[in-house]
Amino acid sequence: MKKIKRTRNIPVFYSEVKKGHEIMLTDAAWNDLKTRARDKKLSVSEYVERWIRESWKSEPTQDKEV
Repeated sequence: MKKIKRTRNIPVFYSEVKKGHEIMLTDAAWNDLKTRARDKKLSVSEYVERWIRESWKSEPTQDKEV
């Protein structure tokens, strides 16, 4: 994957800039996410973003409330 030059407040992969949000995870889940992200040479943030966006593609009811 080619290294991308990033500029603050300019979206790179998506149509909007990422913002910080907090989620609560067990240490086991967090450590697993870090390992999976590292294996793909991604940050945990980008790994989770791609995981969620991919799940939207496979769920025909993505616009409905959970």
